[in-house]
Formats: sequence, structure tokens, C-alpha cells
Amino acid sequence: MKPKNFVLVTLLVVLVLVGIWWLLKPTAASEEKTAQAPTPAKADAPKPVAQIAQVELPKLPPVAAKGDPTSDAAALTDTDPRTNPNTATADAIRLIETNDMVGYLKAVFPSKYLAMLPRGDTVERLAQEMENPKYKEAIQKNLAALKSIQDQPPILTDDGNTATFETHMDDPLRTEVVLKKVNGLWYIEHI
Repeated sequence: MKPKNFVLVTLLVVLVLVGIWWLLKPTAASEEKTAQAPTPAKADAPKPVAQIAQVELPKLPPVAAKGDPTSDAAALTDTDPRTNPNTATADAIRLIETNDMVGYLKAVFPSKYLAMLPRGDTVERLAQEMENPKYKEAIQKNLAALKSIQDQPPILTDDGNTATFETHMDDPLRTEVVLKKVNGLWYIEHI
């Protein structure tokens, strides 16, 4: 089943279940109340609206479609470190130092790229693979590059969607760190 269809079917099933629950919940609540109260003279008499239990439906977050440009907008808050290039790099440093590779991958790649993983592949599996010594060395070099730019202001492009930091490192592969702005959040494009 295609991911888009799976999301729609899942959403439909959830809505049907919530609807059934909502329809049955007031009945169950009113039966509990009548079991404790004396039985009225007329059993067929309708109950006043004030006696029917009011049930508030749970608030579900909006579901963003695959490829929807607003899919990352839910993560956009004033406290999200990815709303600023300097704090995005500081957060990437923190994630590497705490060995949170899942968080690091999510900080480096926008969700639209992570959604392109082959079927059956997950971010968690990629994070486990990063424990391999050949990847560990590269991650440590990325950490050194990120630490070298920590106190620098970025060089922004005219449109303000690309931030470049010069590392001033001896490593010819890591002379700069480039961040791209996607839906208001900064992601590491190149280290």
C-alpha cells in the first residue's frame, strides 16, 4: 500500500473509531446515572438535554501529506533550535556529544528526505549503522568542524535561505559548513 493511501486509511479508521466511541460514550454515561437514580414513572420519556453528558472529542494534530511544503511547520516553534543557523549547529553538536544519532539525522536531513528512505528502512536503523567505526570517525570530524564554527556569524545568501560558515580547519574536506533553510528550519547541507 502506498504511504499516502496508508495515511488516509489510518486516518479514516481513527475517525470512524472516535465517532463510534463518541456515539456510545454518552449512552454509557447516562445509563450509569440512571442506575443510581430512582427509575422515572415513564421509561419512554426523553431526557432533558441538560442530563445528557457532554463529551469533548480529542484534538488530533493536522496530518501533512507527503511532499507537503508545510510538513516541517509543526516543528516550528520559538524554542526550536533549528529556527536559527547558529543554534541549529549548537544543537547538532549537542546531539553528537550525547550520541543521539536519530536526533542528529533529523537535524541534518529535512523530513521530506527522510521520507524517501527505501521501504522497510528507518532512521533508527541508520542511526545504529552509524555506530560502525568507519562512520564514527567521520562523525567525529563533523563534530570538530561544527565546534570550529560555533562562535562565528554565518554568511547568508541574498535570499537568506543558505548560511555558510568557514571552518578554518586543516581538513580539506571540511573547509566550510553549509546550512539550508527548509520551511523555516535550518538543516545542515554540507560539512
